[in-house]
Amino acid sequence: IFTGLLPAWRASHPNLATSMNEAARGSSEGVAGGRTRAGLVVIEIVLALVLLASAGLLVESFLRLQKVPAGFDHTKVITARLELPNASYPKAQDTADFYKKLLERVSVLPGVQSAAAAWWIPLSGSDIDLSFDVQERPLPEGQQAVAEVNVVTPEYFRTLRTPIALGRAFTERDDKNAPPVAIVSESFAKQYFPGENPIGKRITPNGSVDGKPPVREIVGVVADMHLISLKVAPRPQIYIPHQQFGIHSMSIFVRTQVAPESLTNTLRRTVAEIDKDVPIYRTRTLTDYMSQSVAQPRLNAMLVGLFALISLLLAAAGIFGVMSYSVTQRTQ
Repeated sequence: IFTGLLPAWRASHPNLATSMNEAARGSSEGVAGGRTRAGLVVIEIVLALVLLASAGLLVESFLRLQKVPAGFDHTKVITARLELPNASYPKAQDTADFYKKLLERVSVLPGVQSAAAAWWIPLSGSDIDLSFDVQERPLPEGQQAVAEVNVVTPEYFRTLRTPIALGRAFTERDDKNAPPVAIVSESFAKQYFPGENPIGKRITPNGSVDGKPPVREIVGVVADMHLISLKVAPRPQIYIPHQQFGIHSMSIFVRTQVAPESLTNTLRRTVAEIDKDVPIYRTRTLTDYMSQSVAQPRLNAMLVGLFALISLLLAAAGIFGVMSYSVTQRTQ
């Protein structure tokens, strides 16, 4: 478009004297006009190549992003958000009992492999940070380290197929009557226990649903998981068993042997059978969250690639037009 403005302006403001002088010298076309057209074609080609190179870089970045390990298997997993009414579930143990009963029923539904629940959904763009102390080396208030915290049920890592690197996963025995425990991510272990075995170490995440935050023993280390986006490197993470941290709002995860979407109505009925006043919403597959995480980079690569293709076509058309015009002028 821009490279066509100057020729259009020159065509609308012809210089007859210059044209007659050039014709008198036997020139088949104006020297200045020929140079201008050639220069504009060169500019078109350069701009097209710049856009093409940019598109290539964006596509390469997008392909690298798709290869980033998410820390979980997103295939055939459906998720849904639940919010327990405070009036009906005033105590932390009430919420823990509800989710335990729900997951027991969901896990035996036809086509279901396993079921779990967690505070946050990977790649949803949401998380919560809590400060914490390492019991062996506490820091003054305000200088404490911060980590992402997720509250999960025992089958969470199995359902998402997140590997346990050290120690063990949570079990049903990790309830309110058991010693407080936690699982940390590999990046957490590397950052706060470099060169040490973190199993058996004690930390105190500053969060509690009923009183003073307890000191928790680390019983396992799991692979890093992306909570915010694949573009954001995983931060240190702490996992707490839901039986020891009974929050009301949780997301359920159901790994299926069938199309995950086919279980949407079944999940709603199962929740209603336990308590019809509990809302279930935001039903989506983990694959949707994965696609959402790479949607913007994919769009950027597609748009720049499209512009690069259009620029190349325009440059080719410009070269063809200039060559055709020059040949026509010389044959007259």
